[in-house]
Amino acid sequence: MGDYGFRISKDEYDVKTCDDKNCVITSKYNTLKGTLTGSGSISNLASEGNTTITINHSLGYIPFVKGFLNPTNSVDFGNVYYQLPIWIDDLTDHLYSRIYATTTQVKIYVEQWNADNNTRNYNYKYFIFIDKGKL
Repeated sequence: MGDYGFRISKDEYDVKTCDDKNCVITSKYNTLKGTLTGSGSISNLASEGNTTITINHSLGYIPFVKGFLNPTNSVDFGNVYYQLPIWIDDLTDHLYSRIYATTTQVKIYVEQWNADNNTRNYNYKYFIFIDKGKL
């Protein structure tokens, strides 16, 4: 075994002597290393509306991103964070949201409609993984 940094082996395998295929993770190969994170809220999104949140980054490449959305005042969707993309549709509410990245920005798009014509509020969280890897 060479000196690669760190290794975590599967159950019943000795991390010091096992083959790479018996590791859960090893830094010998590219892994997601580090993130830029943030959160915020969207207030008073109209009963039939959409918005895009723009987060600037200066990485110079398209990073891997993860996003989560929490409908704060919806009885139908509960008080939880949903991983993006999300599409929820029932008789009274419709919610669609996705996250995507460019070489300079991460964008979270939120579209919603509701039958009661009330505004909706959402919290969001995002993670930008900053290891370029072999892109």
